[in-house]
Amino acid sequence: MLKSKYDNLKFIIGGDINSLDIKPILDSAPSMKQVVDKPTHGNRILDILITDLFQEFYPPVIKEPLECDEDITGQPSDHKIVYLCQTILQLTIYYLPRNNPDKKTPTIQT
Repeated sequence: MLKSKYDNLKFIIGGDINSLDIKPILDSAPSMKQVVDKPTHGNRILDILITDLFQEFYPPVIKEPLECDEDITGQPSDHKIVYLCQTILQLTIYYLPRNNPDKKTPTIQT
C-alpha cells in the first residue's frame, strides 16, 4: 500500500522473530529478501533483516553477543549481533555558495 503511494520508498525490516513465519511477508513483496543467512541464536536464525535494498549492502556479518557493562550485574545477550553495511554511500549535498546573490537556487553535488 505504501509503495503504491510513494514510488521510491524502500524498506529494511528487522527484529527477533522467534516463531513468526516470514514467508507471507516475502510472498507479498517479491522485491524483498531476508538477508541474514547465519545463525543468531544457537543454530537458528531468529534475528532477521528483510529488505528490498539487499543489492546495496554487503552480506550481513554476525558477531558474538554483547556482554554486560562492567558496572552492571546481569547476563550477556543470548542473541548474536547482526551488522549490515552499505556498499556505496551516495549523498546529495545542497549548499548555497557565498557568490550566489539571489540565495534561491541551491547548488547540487553528488
